[in-house]
Amino acid sequence: MEKRPVTKEYRIDLRLPEEERWSQVIRREASTARNLIHAAARQIPSYDAKQRRFGVAMRQAMKLIHHGYRLSGGHYQGEIAAWAEATGVPPAEVTLMNCLYELNHLAERRAALGSQVPEWLRALVSFGCTAGAVRLADGRAVHVRNMDWPLQPIRTATRLFRFTDGDREFVTVGLPGLVGALSGMVLGAYSVTINYAPPTFLPGFAFGPLFLLRQVFETCDTYEDACEALSHTRLSANVLFLVCSAEGNACAIERTREDFARIPMRGGTLAVANHYRSGKLAGQNRGWDREIIAHSKQRASTLDSGMKRLGPRATLAKAARILDEEPVCNEETHQMMAFDPSRGELLTWKR
Repeated sequence: MEKRPVTKEYRIDLRLPEEERWSQVIRREASTARNLIHAAARQIPSYDAKQRRFGVAMRQAMKLIHHGYRLSGGHYQGEIAAWAEATGVPPAEVTLMNCLYELNHLAERRAALGSQVPEWLRALVSFGCTAGAVRLADGRAVHVRNMDWPLQPIRTATRLFRFTDGDREFVTVGLPGLVGALSGMVLGAYSVTINYAPPTFLPGFAFGPLFLLRQVFETCDTYEDACEALSHTRLSANVLFLVCSAEGNACAIERTREDFARIPMRGGTLAVANHYRSGKLAGQNRGWDREIIAHSKQRASTLDSGMKRLGPRATLAKAARILDEEPVCNEETHQMMAFDPSRGELLTWKR
């Protein structure tokens, strides 16, 4: 499958009220967001594609989730409301699509516990992703990442968003209608990417990983501060973060709801896929699908080996080429990116 550079980019002014921040994007991308939401909805059996609506049980479930999100003080509600109004999609449905990460954990955990999984959850599948950091000859570190998810419209919907707050700026690789962050960089400071982690508990209404990462980009100026927030904030679902600093350091932060483990970069490389590696949390892999764990280990090993082969010849572009190697690159890979937080450089493709 051909990969193409991502060229569409927007600026989001965080000094504006939430309801106004995405106005420029909404004017140009409302139909993209609407189509993406409906494409995600079509994965759910109770969705009527012709009527573009869910069944009664699903609508009730969405309202409960949306109500719980609001009562728990869910973040960026004004931004979600703006996207709902622009797309003509009910706010509860836009909230649901912004919480697909947690819903995947809900579906997998209920199945693991032997509980009945509602029909509208059965079709949800795990996010993939493989990410890595490699130290260059001059001491800088670069950060590469493939985002895997079996939702093909992501490929054409991928956009760059530059968030500004006065002189402060960060960039994310995202999708219209998604207000959280899956990956991004604070220029001159650090970059962070999210990888799906094995589910071990039923998610609740604590901080969602995508919303936490967005807030970290907004509020944390340093690698150290970002690592502290990503390590200690109570979460709604397990997650794996890879954090790369402008000074050439990197670490993986493995998270459960309240616990964490950090794996530092050793030997100049660090790779993260979708399984726990630390001695503290590796036992959390038990009970998850063995084939997923095996594939995750293979992807991480392939990426790490590729980065080690580069050695002192590593550059941002050369590191990014390793993302093309199978199985790091696979049929579900739709976003590919490389960050250099020291220089604030970003390479990104849709596939």
